[in-house]
Amino acid sequence: MRADMLFSFRGVLVLLLVAVLPACGFVDSGGSQAPPPASAGPDRTVQEASRVLLDASSLVDVGSIAAFQWRQSGGAPAIELQNATTAIASFAAPPVTQRAILEFTLTTVDEFGTDNSATVEITINDKPTAEAGASRRATVGGEVMLRGGASADTDGRIATFLWQITGTQETLTGPTPRFTLSPTAQSGDRFTIRLTVTDDDGGRATDTVTITADEPPVANAGANQSETEGQRVTLDGARSTDPDGEPLRFQWVQTDGGRPVTLAGATTATPSFVAPQVSTPRALTFELTVTDSLDAADTDSITVSIRPNAPPTANAGVNQSVTEGQPVTLNGRGSTDPEGNPLRFQWVQTDAGPPVTLAGATTASPSFTAPQVLIQRLLTFQLTVADSAGATAVDSITITVRQASNAPVAVNDAYSVAVGGTLVTGPVAGVLANDTDADSALLIAELVRDVANGSLTLGPGGAVTYVHDGTNTVSDTFAYRARDESGNLSNTATVSIIITAANEAPVAVADAASTPLDTPVDVPVIANDTDPDGTIVAGTVTITISPLSGSAVNNGFGAVTYSPSPGFAGTDSFQYVVQDDAGATSNAATVTITVGASTIAAASCWTTTGAQTLTASLGSGAQRATAAQTPQQYALITSGKKGTATLIDGTSGTFTYTPSKVNARGSDSFRYKTHSADGKTLTGEVTVIINPRVMPLGGAITAGVMQGAAQLPVPETRVGYRKPLQQKLNAAGYRMDFVGSQSLGAGVAGFDYQSEAHLLRSVRELARGSQAKDLNYPNTGVYAWLEQNPADFVLLHMGSENLRTASVDDVEMVLNEIDRWERDHGAQVRVLLARVIDRYPSDPRIAAFNNQVQSMAKDRMGNPINPAYPDRVRMVNQQAALKYPADLSDPMHPSASGYAKMADTWARAIKAECGPPPGATVK
Repeated sequence: MRADMLFSFRGVLVLLLVAVLPACGFVDSGGSQAPPPASAGPDRTVQEASRVLLDASSLVDVGSIAAFQWRQSGGAPAIELQNATTAIASFAAPPVTQRAILEFTLTTVDEFGTDNSATVEITINDKPTAEAGASRRATVGGEVMLRGGASADTDGRIATFLWQITGTQETLTGPTPRFTLSPTAQSGDRFTIRLTVTDDDGGRATDTVTITADEPPVANAGANQSETEGQRVTLDGARSTDPDGEPLRFQWVQTDGGRPVTLAGATTATPSFVAPQVSTPRALTFELTVTDSLDAADTDSITVSIRPNAPPTANAGVNQSVTEGQPVTLNGRGSTDPEGNPLRFQWVQTDAGPPVTLAGATTASPSFTAPQVLIQRLLTFQLTVADSAGATAVDSITITVRQASNAPVAVNDAYSVAVGGTLVTGPVAGVLANDTDADSALLIAELVRDVANGSLTLGPGGAVTYVHDGTNTVSDTFAYRARDESGNLSNTATVSIIITAANEAPVAVADAASTPLDTPVDVPVIANDTDPDGTIVAGTVTITISPLSGSAVNNGFGAVTYSPSPGFAGTDSFQYVVQDDAGATSNAATVTITVGASTIAAASCWTTTGAQTLTASLGSGAQRATAAQTPQQYALITSGKKGTATLIDGTSGTFTYTPSKVNARGSDSFRYKTHSADGKTLTGEVTVIINPRVMPLGGAITAGVMQGAAQLPVPETRVGYRKPLQQKLNAAGYRMDFVGSQSLGAGVAGFDYQSEAHLLRSVRELARGSQAKDLNYPNTGVYAWLEQNPADFVLLHMGSENLRTASVDDVEMVLNEIDRWERDHGAQVRVLLARVIDRYPSDPRIAAFNNQVQSMAKDRMGNPINPAYPDRVRMVNQQAALKYPADLSDPMHPSASGYAKMADTWARAIKAECGPPPGATVK
């Protein structure tokens, strides 16, 4: 009810009461009426948005009060009262931005219309603001400070701060209390904390903050290191981690008390420094501290051991031999550094030869093109390697540059094999047999195109092994090229294989040979054997029945060496078989050997010097009489021409021979007669060689091999058989002079190493003379050499070069030239003819050549060219004593030990021709 209405009603009511009450006898005896009580209650403060009661209920029991009226009598904002005409009115405290005072007036009216009023002030309090701070991360087990200081009250002050950690009974007070985050918390755990603030008027406000558990980082300074002085060392803390993935800050410090270093990038994960110079190993220690965004930190340490630098090792690679114009690559990759540090390379040419341009001279493998040369030249290069600490090492390499050689010429070949059969040629009949090369003795076959109707194996020496597949084909082909020692390739040649009927076995023919008592003999058993449709393979000779009174050994060259048992005389035999190139085996052939006594008196040979008298016994020389030895009577028929022979004892045959001149030389002879046990008169001849001379004759093996030198001639480095041979002969008492126009080999006081040894000479050139090669050496043939230097012994050794350029006829031409010189000068020369030393692996061509030469020599001994001076040709097997690889410096040339064995073989052959040495008394 509005106030104006209330008071209008009150006036009416009062008038009514004034008129009625006296009439009813209710009249104040004093003449006035007291007002009703009015009490609005005490002033108070309330919180905004709270329900406020205006309470005058204590007046309800006062009977004089007939009406209550509440109204807002002051203050803002205006509010709407509820139950304003009752003893208890109410209203909702409005929101305010600052403290507001509202005044309310209570008017009471009694039954007489008398009113009274009272006022009350209600203060509306503005609630405070709670600020618990921003949510954040905190380190597990670390101290956390809460930040409630931003809480505020606009109309007073904050009286209390109360913090409650959710899920616990723990409370904290104050605007910035501290607590410890549980050490058992896991990274990512969340803790919610509620802040309640109360102002001085009792107003409250709340706020929450979330603390997320954060684990500290883990520092990892890396593994301990060991480095060399002067090297750059990089520390590595990149493996440090933060469980929460937060970025880390790095700080490295040197903690040892040793030599300080300067850390570049000390606040990075990977700082570095240069290892200091040290004389002894030193240890440096560094500490790494990593810190996350909450300043949680961890540390780790590392030790770096610094050692003195060891110098590198330079390796310039192996010496090379190349042809002019050929690309050459040097190789220093074998150089090493003990610490494994990278190396710097520098190559320079140090020789005075043709200069070359090194491409990549600062790399491990520079290259250049071999220069053009007129003669063989040596280029020397020095490699210097340096490690990262500056230590250096050097090494050198020599490159031998040869003149370019001509390419070989390959010639087409043709073979035949039976259907389903096997063709085996061996190197002698292989594809290289008809190929040529102007300046290389050794060729290697390389397959270009394989066969189509079988399987093929082409050996490097040209040997062909072909197995036909048995199909109905009439031919097959393959292609190959020849490569020489300089690496030059020939044209491509085609080999045709005709497929024929089945292979026929070879035919072995019986042989016969004779030999003196206790003397081995070589029998060339395959010389008369035949094969109707193929070739006999020399190395397949097999003894099927051994001799009873001796031994038979296949020497691998198509011949069998028969050695009679000591003292055996008579007839012995053995049987053998042989195979052809298709693998077929021959019949068994019998070889008959006659071992017997001589039917004439012994023909003896002795040597002496011009100043010595020889004393010996008739029939006791190199070829002794083998008739029954009974007391005999000897008599001289002649006494010699260059000296005088005198019979001292006619019963024992003791004689003396004295040269007529001290400087006499050459062969002399005298004849004698005696009677055998059966009464026959026998005649014999004694040959005496005065001041004997030996001429070594041959090619490269006779000249000797080089040891450590690259150019010819270099006499002091040449190794051969001549020096050890003359030493052996001198040691045994044989004073023999070596003669020839060549002076190859080291000269030692008292020795003479002259010879007719010519590099790369074939027997054809030795016989005819040639100016084609070795232009610095005179070479007019063996006749002219004997003219210049007469000799009593010629040691003829043929090399493997004869397989390409010579035949057996050329060997015989050498012997014919020696015969011609003998006839012209009335002299006698003993020829020791050596077989060609086989290659390794065995070359069947050499075996075939040796067998032909041996047959030729045997024929000449039985039918000499010059009957007045019968041939004295002795075959010498130099191959037998040599073993590969111990005695060979390569597949065909002897080493020093091989030459020593050759000297032994020559010495035995010469002694067999000469008998005991001069001055020996033999009876």
